[in-house]
Amino acid sequence: MKKFNYEQIPPGYYDNIYNKRSGIQSAWHHCKFNYVKNFINKKKNILHLDFACGPGTFSKLIKGKYYGIDISMQQINYARRKNNKKKINIFIIGHLLSLLKITILTAFLVLN
Repeated sequence: MKKFNYEQIPPGYYDNIYNKRSGIQSAWHHCKFNYVKNFINKKKNILHLDFACGPGTFSKLIKGKYYGIDISMQQINYARRKNNKKKINIFIIGHLLSLLKITILTAFLVLN
């Protein structure tokens, strides 16, 4: 079995698909993000970890403190550039789960 190289995905690839707003892949992202966003935004004082956050697209949709974690430095750098304008979002590379007190965890693209 060939090993998948996640670094081959261009930085911001999934953000571009989401923002495209046409086609089945974009519709799927909107459907799943809106479903989870509606659940999360009803909660108060959340600390949210988005596991496998990629370009951090979901960070723009939720209230509360947001941590995005991903294995790709390219995606993290893109997320930091594009998504820290409205509020403090923290994007990290690697495995820092033991340092955070997580209220909600999402892993949208882990099983796709």
